[in-house]
Amino acid sequence: MSPHAPTERSPIDFGRRPMLVFWEVTRACQLACSHCRASAQATPLPGELTHAEGLDLIEQVAGFGRPYPILVLTGVA
Repeated sequence: MSPHAPTERSPIDFGRRPMLVFWEVTRACQLACSHCRASAQATPLPGELTHAEGLDLIEQVAGFGRPYPILVLTGVA
């Protein structure tokens, strides 16, 4: 068998696992420009994840296994 031969894979159930994860880290920005699409504000919103909670979220995304979901971090900081 060729080392580059395709292998059979089980179909991925995207109802049970994401393919893409978007996390808007914060809306807080000291500039809060009026043209910013993020509608930034001077202070973080209540309920934004702490540093530890953010790391836990990243671990949870990685926990889905291969093929790993793509994690996109957005927002201003």
